[in-house]
This record gives sequence, structure tokens and C-alpha cells, in this order.
Amino acid sequence: MNGMIARSDWWFRVADLMPAFALCASFALPVGGLVGQSGTFVTTGTGCPGPTPPTLDLLTVPAIGSTHTVLVESLPNDTLLAILGVGGLQVSIPLSGIGATGCVQLVDSLITTLTMSIALPVASVPIAVPNQTVFIGTVIELQAFGLSMSSNPLGLAFSDRATFSVGWNRSLPVVPGLVLHLDASDVGGTGVNSADGEPVTFWSDRSGNGHHASQGQSAPIFRRSGVNGRPAIDFGQSPTDSLVTAVSNDFGGASATVFLVAADPVTALVSIAPPGTVNHELLLFARSGPNARSLHHSSPFQYSELPHQQNVAGAFIQEAVFGQAVTDVSNVINGVASTRAFAVTGSPIAFPASVARAVHVGRRGDSVYENGSGRIAELIVFNRQLTAGERDLIGSYLQVKYGISGAYSGIVP
Repeated sequence: MNGMIARSDWWFRVADLMPAFALCASFALPVGGLVGQSGTFVTTGTGCPGPTPPTLDLLTVPAIGSTHTVLVESLPNDTLLAILGVGGLQVSIPLSGIGATGCVQLVDSLITTLTMSIALPVASVPIAVPNQTVFIGTVIELQAFGLSMSSNPLGLAFSDRATFSVGWNRSLPVVPGLVLHLDASDVGGTGVNSADGEPVTFWSDRSGNGHHASQGQSAPIFRRSGVNGRPAIDFGQSPTDSLVTAVSNDFGGASATVFLVAADPVTALVSIAPPGTVNHELLLFARSGPNARSLHHSSPFQYSELPHQQNVAGAFIQEAVFGQAVTDVSNVINGVASTRAFAVTGSPIAFPASVARAVHVGRRGDSVYENGSGRIAELIVFNRQLTAGERDLIGSYLQVKYGISGAYSGIVP
């Protein structure tokens, strides 16, 4: 259909056949209508021929309003033509009987085939998804094959299957006071992510302030599907992995608001403190029992701590607001505020207003480097206490983006 892929009411435009299409339209939807609609790209099955069959890959998260380049890697060296089949059904049909030894057809109800650009051993084809909310939740099945006479008597090599599910990918709402924004969907700041399992030595700050985080003691690991199908940084691979920003006065005020999206926390997750100390530290921490906590740490063994009644398991959003007073600390999990009492240790003092700090991700800032464990997808820091409406706006954005059910009820712009 002249470069168009059609199935029912859904339409995709193939970007290499005509200009990418994007409908510029603002919209406002209740959060509940989009929860669970994160884009995903999930591969299953095995291609042929072995021992290194072709595999499908995607370096971005499928979303409306974006162009996504589908790759097929490890093609045979004699591949003359590569085609991406786009279908609507998952199947498993052996093809050995027609000469494709060891090969399996994994996609049926074929919608179209797309010719891929070849740069052996890789081939690629871009697909642009219009910027319309009706596309959220659309799913297509993909399998690539290449004309390769050395592969088998039929002369075809096949990839695995990929399920391409379109999601929602709006920008972070504009709220004054943003000083740090780390998003694992764009670790390097180039729009293209690392390979799954690759060490992360640099995490780009998207706030515009240049507070990029670099490797601390050792590098954590990139996970393509670390939190609800979206990218995350895995800090559970060694006892010393961490990423740390440079020291800045942007993190030095007495007030701050922090949002964290993570999964399966074990211990220290995020610390805002001068390196080598716990003096004047703001801390998101995990401990046994109700395990997601906020700490206001004024000096060694002098701190106030606010646990949460919910014991976090799996993916979650934590929101913490810090102020100058000893107990001016909040702890909100998935939009629900803590109903627990403060635990005060020692004699903490009011928080100072001008101590330059760094942001430590995956560890604390103290001299013994109390490291954490868990997968972190996004970290957002503001240099002031946000209003309830502003916090609901940011929380709603994160709740929709990561498909996390919660109590945020704002309207996403």
C-alpha cells in the first residue's frame, strides 16, 4: 500500500519509503486510561542457521511520535537481500520440510514485507509511529529473513520473532527548580542506548544543567528491560557499583524534592551528600521490613528517618520532599504518603542551606561507601519543595510512563 502498513484501524508509515509522519496535537488524558501502556520490544524463538542465527534488535522504546529503527544482526556473510516480515499473529511452523533446515516460521497473518538496508552483518529498516494516542497499545509481530544460499537448500536465513508494542513517551512536564534528570531510556544522551548487559560508566543529565553522573568505584550494568519493560541501570551486579555527579551548589540547598523509579531495592539507592561523609545528607534508602525510607541525615548517628507502611516489591515510584527542619521529610510510594511515625536517632540538627553536594546513585556518600542494590530507571531532583499539584503532575507522568498503578490522579499534559 505504497509504504503503508495497515491492520484494522492502525497505520504505520515506513520512514525509508516516504517522509515520517507526525501529527502535532496536544492532548490531556486521565492517567488511569494509559497505565500499563509502556512500549516494549520483546524477542522470542530462535533463528537459523546456527550456531549464530540472525537476531532482531531495537535500540529505542516503541512509542507514539517516534521513529524506531529495527535491526537484524548476525546475518550470514553472503546475504544478498534482507526482508522484515510484519504480521499480526505468533506461530511456530517448522520449515525443514521445504529445505530451510532447522528454521521456524514465527509470524503469521502477514500485513506487509519491508526491504531492509544492508551493512553486513546487520540490516535495518526505520518505522515511524504517528503521534496519536490511539496507537498506544498497538502490537505487531516481526520476523526477518535473508537471501543466503549458504544457509540451507532453500537459500533463506531466518531471525527470531520480536513483538513490537507501541507505548507512550511524553516529555517530563516543565516544573521550575529541576536540577537533575537521569533517564535510563537515554543513558548516553544520544538517543541510542547501550547493548543489554553493557557496563555503564556515564549517565547523561537531561535537565540541561550538565550534572552528568560518572562511574564511582565500579560500573553498574545496563538492562534493556529493567523496569516494567523499560530500560534501567542494574546496581546489583557488584558490591561497589555506583554513578556519581560532580559536587555542585545546585544540590546544596536546605530543601529538595526527589523522584525515583526503581525495582527490587535492597539497601542504599540515592544519596545527596558531600563525598566522603554523611553530614547534611538526603537519602532514599531500603531496609528490612517496610523497606522504602527517606532519611534526613545531619551528622554521623544523628538523623531522622521516615519509613513507609508499604513493603516495596517489584517496580515502584518513590517521592521524597526534604526541608530544613529535623522532621521536614516526606516519603510517598506510588502516590501514597507514609502513615508511619518518624524514627529519630541521636540529636539531629536543622539542615544547613548552603552545603555543596554530589548526587550518588547506587551508594551513599559516606567514607565506607555503603552501596545499594536494585534497578534504577529514572531519577529526578528539584532544588525546592514542590507543591502538591506539581508533585502530582510529575508522579502522574512517571506512573503512566512505567505502567505502575498508583494514587497519582493528575491530568497528563
